[in-house]
Amino acid sequence: MRRRFRPESPLFTRSFVAICCANLLFFIGGFMLVPVLPLYLLEGLHASKSVVGGILSTYMLGSLFMRPVSGFLVDQFPRKPLFLLCAVLFVLQFGGYLMVSTLLLLAVLRALHGMCFGTLTTTAATLAVDVIPLPKLGTGIGIYGMMGSLSMALGPMIGMLVQEAASYEGVFLAAMGCAAGGLVLGLLVRSEKAERIRGGKITLDRFFLKNGGWAFVCLVLMAFVYGLLINYLSVFAWERGIEANSGYFFLFMSIGLIMSRFFAGGMIDRGHIRGLILAGKGLILGASLLFLLIPAESVFFGSALIFGLGFGMMSPSYQTMFINLADPTRRGTANSTYLVAWDIGIGVAVLSGGLIADALSLDAAFGFSLMLLALSGALFMWQAGPHYERNRLRPGGAERSAAEEKAAERKAA
Repeated sequence: MRRRFRPESPLFTRSFVAICCANLLFFIGGFMLVPVLPLYLLEGLHASKSVVGGILSTYMLGSLFMRPVSGFLVDQFPRKPLFLLCAVLFVLQFGGYLMVSTLLLLAVLRALHGMCFGTLTTTAATLAVDVIPLPKLGTGIGIYGMMGSLSMALGPMIGMLVQEAASYEGVFLAAMGCAAGGLVLGLLVRSEKAERIRGGKITLDRFFLKNGGWAFVCLVLMAFVYGLLINYLSVFAWERGIEANSGYFFLFMSIGLIMSRFFAGGMIDRGHIRGLILAGKGLILGASLLFLLIPAESVFFGSALIFGLGFGMMSPSYQTMFINLADPTRRGTANSTYLVAWDIGIGVAVLSGGLIADALSLDAAFGFSLMLLALSGALFMWQAGPHYERNRLRPGGAERSAAEEKAAERKAA
């Protein structure tokens, strides 16, 4: 059962710091393989480019498949044992890359690794919410999410450096070491037993937060913009004749993400969730227009900073929205629904972005993403935002729900 936090309860407890650092190491381990695996497949296993794309997509598909199931598991079973089990499997599967020698086995391993990653990240995110004092929920979620932002910049860079200095096998071992560090830190997390759903009929709401349907649609549309950006950026820069290393774009974007966390969390805790989401969408729209209309290197990298600010304001706000729409016994489902929205949006962007670019141009693909961005903003203003105000179980970003108050009173008694 959730602990009864006092308003003055500290955020930076041992458990919170441990789960944040564990999350950072898990993500760094995963992102280390992102730029290296395509080269390993081409050079080491002599795969064709189409086969490379297919094998790489199995990770995303495995993760997407497990997200709703993992939400159900997190709400149904003790969270820390489930987290540790997934962490152990996630670490061991890195060793599989050292042993597989065929494309089929690598595809199977990659799919299993994605399934494990999907369950691990959902469980870790729910554990993080459990150890954050509710009056500081927005700030805590923002800091926890910042670890993912840092890993996005650090993971690929570390992976490429290790590959150049050592070998592909060295990358797999280093990634395994990072993930093992996350497992050790995960042992330090102390989370009291949370309320769980016992018995009852298994319904759709055990796998997907139906109360967050409108927010889910809006977030999928936003995630499409993000997916198109991170997957086709280097090609877009090349077509525009931008000679500087496009990798710096992600560095500036990460800086923007980190900057946003210094103020977004406090605003969420004061109840400004809707305003932050709309402001974030506005910044992303402005950055997209600059990105598309002015082909200059300074604008290109400046827009990255604005993109980072926009996504950094929006992401923890959406996650807090899903949590505030969920009963305490369905926090795992709320987190998995939030993560599934990202997976679907990014996945559709990867698949359709290339098709639109081949049929028309990459500019047309980014133009299409602007239409989806505008649609997301309109749906949020007239549907998702008002629905949230009518149905949220906690006022603002911080207050305790009635169910949590009753649980705390029962425990105190």
